[in-house]
Amino acid sequence: TVLPTHIAEAITGLSIVARVSLRATAFFLEVILEATKFGTGIGMGLTRRALIGAIGAARTMHALTPGSDDDKLLGPADGLNSALLSILDRYTAAGIYVVHHTLTMTELMAMSGLCLVQDSIKTGVAVAEESVRLIDGVFGSNETSRALSKFIELVKRESDRGDGGGVAINTVKTFAAITRALTTFAVVRAATHRRTAKQHKMKVIYDYPSATTATPQAEASCSFPRRPLIHNLHRFGRFASACYGVHFLNILGLSRPSEPYMFRNTPNTHANVWAFAHHVGVHVHDVALSSYCADAVGEQAFFHSHRLTPIVNFVVVDHESEAVVLACRGTLGLSDVLVDLTCDYEQVTCEAGEGYVHGGIWESSRRLATNKGTLKTTLRECLERNPTYGLVTVGHSLGGGVAALLAMQWATPSETTAFVTSVSSGLPAGRPIHSFTYGPAAVTDADLSASLRGLVTSMVHGNDVVPCFSLGLVRDMRDIGVVLEQATGEGATEILGRTIGLYQRRRKAEDIAADDDETSDWLWSLIKTMRAHASNDKLYPPGEVYVAETTTAHRVILRSCPKVQERFSEPIFSRSLFRDHSPSNYE
Repeated sequence: TVLPTHIAEAITGLSIVARVSLRATAFFLEVILEATKFGTGIGMGLTRRALIGAIGAARTMHALTPGSDDDKLLGPADGLNSALLSILDRYTAAGIYVVHHTLTMTELMAMSGLCLVQDSIKTGVAVAEESVRLIDGVFGSNETSRALSKFIELVKRESDRGDGGGVAINTVKTFAAITRALTTFAVVRAATHRRTAKQHKMKVIYDYPSATTATPQAEASCSFPRRPLIHNLHRFGRFASACYGVHFLNILGLSRPSEPYMFRNTPNTHANVWAFAHHVGVHVHDVALSSYCADAVGEQAFFHSHRLTPIVNFVVVDHESEAVVLACRGTLGLSDVLVDLTCDYEQVTCEAGEGYVHGGIWESSRRLATNKGTLKTTLRECLERNPTYGLVTVGHSLGGGVAALLAMQWATPSETTAFVTSVSSGLPAGRPIHSFTYGPAAVTDADLSASLRGLVTSMVHGNDVVPCFSLGLVRDMRDIGVVLEQATGEGATEILGRTIGLYQRRRKAEDIAADDDETSDWLWSLIKTMRAHASNDKLYPPGEVYVAETTTAHRVILRSCPKVQERFSEPIFSRSLFRDHSPSNYE
């Protein structure tokens, strides 16, 4: 843990006491306010009825009182009494109206004040409890604190570690020099982007709405699910996006601007489940399980859990694809961030392959894959109820990495289809299985990524940085920065100057082809020198990888990526570096 064990355990104990006290206080305050609201309603109702009854009784008594002698002297009694009663009726009706609406308004104002106080107390208690939970998660005795402690140790270890040539990181004079060196690499990488892209040898397999719409590879039906590749990528991309819930679907622009999702919780179904079913086009009853269901929430301790919160997931029976779909959400919470940051490598062996994987994401997938969990039980029951259906795992970002590693744990090679569920998976054996990941985290080494072709299909949009990012890339950037800084005192400045000058000359279209070629060759040799120092082991997106590109004219180009290691060993620095990771780009 971050703090010593005895202190962490004390913080956890105090946090439990604090949360129990907060909930008890909230309960008693709610009882008092509900009693006050009930008493106010009853009191106002009785008062209103009493006053209205008194006014009505006074009118009735006056109508039944005989006329006086003075009335007889003035004229016929019947005509005078009739006129008086008519006037009295009008004033009686007006009095009843005023009393009724005055008391009703008073009751409304009183109830509004009580409801406002009640909502304020609920909000305050929820914020206080979440603050206590956050403090417990960071400093208490639980997996969240241990994961944070591992990350701190990792940062410290990497800071003390030297580069490939034995140069310690503390020999760099200033942080500004490191930043300048990394900026230099980004500039050189951008200047040599076209020349680098030619070496990746990516082939266009789909171009819409170009005349050559798709190649046979894009139009051919996959072994599972038995639909064209383009259809599968588009359909399961919606599953991956729908996991983010009703509010983020609106924020990310995945709903129609004119018709935003306005789903609300119902007694049996959460709003996010309604949004998920609507977004992917399935009936809400086909959503067999979600992290928002009572069964899934019930697995967590009421006041305290030593475990990290499992990644948000949905289990859906998709009759159109004849598959049971497990969809996993991307990073959207403290637990998810800590899973991403626990980026040490871990060596694993499965029937689908063996190699190194992202340690945090591997542990996250193992938590979902346990045979005693509700998720595994639900998947098993859905597959048993649909004996001809297979299993599809999908996810975006972190969810994509988890989905790929889950498929890897449950799959075994087959002769009929590329992979089927294994006997050891705990699921019905022999069912076809496949995983579709979108902007996945880098989770497998190069050899394991190649082994998963046929099991995992990964799609990367544009210059999305997430599939490139792993601990090895961080080490590469550090080593390159150290080398550039120690090369010459003005090395980084000279590189920046010549590169910026190249761009300025190209913009002015000056006739200096020879000098331009000389600078380009110099930059190319420089980037090759930098890459020679980028020799740390890295992780890559798993399986068969496709790179999509969209333009402002709504043109979509999909390319196959045969050289995954070369393409994703370093990020492509551009203005869309992080924007390309948005789920909206993958639909």
